Amino acid sequence: MTEAVRRTGGLTNYIATAAEVGGQLAANRYLVLLRMLCAKALYGLSAAEYGLYGLHRRPFSRVSAYRTKKQTTAWFNRINPGDRKPLVEDKLAFHRKCQSANLPVPPLLAVLSSRSPHDADGFPLLTCFSDVQRHFAGDDSLRLILKPRSDAMGTGVRFVELRSGEPFDIEGRPIDAVPFADSLHFDMRRDDYLVQSFVRPHPDVARLGSGKALGTLRIVTFLKGSEFWVLYALMRIPSLGNVHDNFSAGASGNLIANVDVETGRLGPAWGRRNGGFPRLLESFDCNPDTGLPVRGEALPQWGEIRDAVRRAAHAFRELPFLGWDFALSDDGIVIIEANSNPDIVGAQVSTGKGARELLRPLCSG
Repeated sequence: MTEAVRRTGGLTNYIATAAEVGGQLAANRYLVLLRMLCAKALYGLSAAEYGLYGLHRRPFSRVSAYRTKKQTTAWFNRINPGDRKPLVEDKLAFHRKCQSANLPVPPLLAVLSSRSPHDADGFPLLTCFSDVQRHFAGDDSLRLILKPRSDAMGTGVRFVELRSGEPFDIEGRPIDAVPFADSLHFDMRRDDYLVQSFVRPHPDVARLGSGKALGTLRIVTFLKGSEFWVLYALMRIPSLGNVHDNFSAGASGNLIANVDVETGRLGPAWGRRNGGFPRLLESFDCNPDTGLPVRGEALPQWGEIRDAVRRAAHAFRELPFLGWDFALSDDGIVIIEANSNPDIVGAQVSTGKGARELLRPLCSG
């Protein structure tokens, strides 16, 4: 056992992942295991990453291009100044800056807080879910997203449809308001919430998935002086029952597909559907839940999206490297949020390229 593997807690994950890779590819599991250990010793890649990125299908000379989340985080932290990150990490500050730059964002209807934040001026300030119900009681039907002001990765996001103040979930089922309010109150002890209108997806985007959640585009940009790059783009495809579209390395059940940055056409969808290989991912030309095509589908308004993401990157040029979450709604293009440390997992999965290749402009000079 190498020292590198000993630090990870033993060979258990390596042996299990090697067995799955061997079973999926009809390869010798012991040779797979040896190759995985070499990838760990040379490049720091874990068993999980080796399996997720399908590295046994790659020539070993290409494995060196792949990176772990920890490695890319250190990389991005050198590029984006720490004192400017609140521009995107604070969603209220982000909303205000987008508005000042005339960038399209979802309507912000209220701020939900028990702390009376000093910068909530201009928006109704509500203190609990009962306030939300009363505030919107006059609306026959209103679909809302309650989003933590600071949390990332979809943590704590809640969907609720209010019908004359009575709450329903994304499937249209009644919500028991008491436990819903108690859970929200618990989370509000550590973070304020923004109350936003739910963005309805464009029909061409909605049919890619099997759920009712909004599927967003992750578009990663880099500014260096006068030069601008769209480094890669991904389409998140939500599955039934999920209120968010996060990929979470396939664990969420959602799918992800690469988007050709020139044409806006999708590659195959990636995700987990085979219970026999819980550590590995599969690619699908069609959505495995609906049978509808994914690969080769063209996203509508791609030229407009590219123009909007260029404007957005320049408006936030204090942070040269950003991952933008765009939505194609039934009412046009909308920016949901931006991330100064975008997750590289989905990109390395769906493009078949390592981070060093995808982020080449960051390495030059």
